[in-house]
Amino acid sequence: MFGWLNFKKEYKRYADLKRRIIIPAVDDINGVEGGKRKGSGKRSDISINFVEIFESRKITGVMFKANMDIATNRVF
Repeated sequence: MFGWLNFKKEYKRYADLKRRIIIPAVDDINGVEGGKRKGSGKRSDISINFVEIFESRKITGVMFKANMDIATNRVF
């Protein structure tokens, strides 16, 4: 499962992958406070969210969506 992503550890349960990899990565990109990294905060105008794709009750995929806030787009 997920072998093509070259994880050092294989997650047999999606809940573990979501809790340990997906949510922390999305929070870090979005600059959510309370992250594990010191100095976390909004660093860019890009935000990411994800949607779980279901077949019946089984999660069969994850779709990531990226949004760019054009109002804060700055030219340096």
